[in-house]
Amino acid sequence: MTSTRLLAVLCLFFPGFLLGMVFQKALTVAAAQPVAAPVSAIEAPALAEMPAALPRATGDALSVVRHRHPFTFLRVVDGDTVDGEWSIWKDLRKTGRLRLLGVNTPELHPKSGTEAERAAVKEKALAAKTFTENALASAKSITMLTDWQEDAFGRVLASLEYVDNSGAVHDLSGDLLKSGLAVPFVK
Repeated sequence: MTSTRLLAVLCLFFPGFLLGMVFQKALTVAAAQPVAAPVSAIEAPALAEMPAALPRATGDALSVVRHRHPFTFLRVVDGDTVDGEWSIWKDLRKTGRLRLLGVNTPELHPKSGTEAERAAVKEKALAAKTFTENALASAKSITMLTDWQEDAFGRVLASLEYVDNSGAVHDLSGDLLKSGLAVPFVK
């Protein structure tokens, strides 16, 4: 069998084979090209001209969220965790658990501290959960912003933007921080 015929058979039965070959060739060519300037050499005005976007959970300030999806919340687990359904493409939808990016709310079931301390933490956790429920339940629309990272528990790390009854757009994480019900969290 000739190499051309073998390549045709591989591409027919394994469509990803050809795509992989193309990407491998592109990466090989790109690796051979000199880099104009390292990332650290980017000047501040160039960064200021970049569109505003949410940093990745990894803390990489130059990586930004690029995926926006309509989101329907099903249940609020706690102040920073929501079960919901989001559109992936056209009519294709996924149901899963989302962890708000950049914030941490108190745990509903604290395991340490005195009984009084645990009660105070639980009270603040319930307030954060109620805040999240009210914000999402009254929203005209909700959009999920993510770069498809997951945490150690398999939850999708994302931000939620919602439009309130007046038409104003809100970032749920930012609202939780402003209300004092959450603290900043970067892992």
